[in-house]
Parts: sequence; structure tokens; C-alpha cells
Amino acid sequence: MKREFYSLSVTGLKSILLFLPLLLTGILSKAQTTTIEKTTVSGCYYYSGASKTTISVQVGWTGANSNDVIVVQLDGSLSRTINVEDMYDPGTGSAIAGPIRTPQVVAFEINADGLSHTITAQMSGTHFSTATPVNFTAPSPCIPMQCNGTDLGELFSTTTMPMARNKVVSR
Repeated sequence: MKREFYSLSVTGLKSILLFLPLLLTGILSKAQTTTIEKTTVSGCYYYSGASKTTISVQVGWTGANSNDVIVVQLDGSLSRTINVEDMYDPGTGSAIAGPIRTPQVVAFEINADGLSHTITAQMSGTHFSTATPVNFTAPSPCIPMQCNGTDLGELFSTTTMPMARNKVVSR
């Protein structure tokens, strides 16, 4: 009986020793999450011969470290990368301490086409997590302002626009 107790203790100890690293890993590690917190779609604007819109995406995360990156994609083709670093170079040529803080905003300029688009975000590196995709509809194409040689400026009077003070303004 004493021998059985000893055998049971060793078996129990082995089980605990095998389970302990898994237990500690679960306790000491943080959960990793990636979240698309906010998506903002600008109105249509005409630029370089095309109707455009700017999509701003606010991305948040937890549990990332300096080996992780977050890739934000628009329709699986355009992408922006957020480097989650413990040290970073603010443009001085020297790395300084301080992680990139959550959340961060990335932007995409796309054609204003009136179609549905999808934003995705995924953390990878040491940790892995995927945000719930967000769908949005881009504004419809806009008509450029027409301006011919005689309409380059217009005189506003103080009777119709008191703050204009008879200034010529361009469009």
C-alpha cells in the first residue's frame, strides 16, 4: 500500500510538472485581439481627373509585442502596415523607447465608385488575431466643377456676403 501511494505521488507529480508550463503560459500571456474600431468614409472629391474618396480606419489591439505587425487591407489588394514596436525611430536616426500606442489610424484613397468594399485587419508575427471585417459603400462619382476662361473668379459684394468685403475669390 505504501508503494502504491508512492507510485501515485510520482505519477501525480509528473502530471503536474507536464501541465505546469501550459498553466503558466496561459496565466502569464495576454489575450491578443485586433479590432477595427471605426471606419470613416469621406465625401466625393474630384482630384487629378477622377472622383475620389478617403477611407480612414481606426484599428485597436491588445497583447501585441515588437515582433508583431498589423496589416489592414482594403478589398484584399491595398494594404497599410502598423508596426507594433517597443523601440521606434521618430525620424531622428536614433531609436527611442516607447511602443506604438493603440489605436492607430490608417487611410486609403480610392475611386468614388458607389460600390461596396471590405476592410480587414490581421495581427501576425509572434501573435495572431483577426478583426471582424467591416463593409462600407463608397460615395457615387462626383461631377468636377466646370470652370472656363471667363469664370476664374467671381466678385462677391458686401450686400450678398457681408464678410467677403468685395474680394475676388477663385473656385
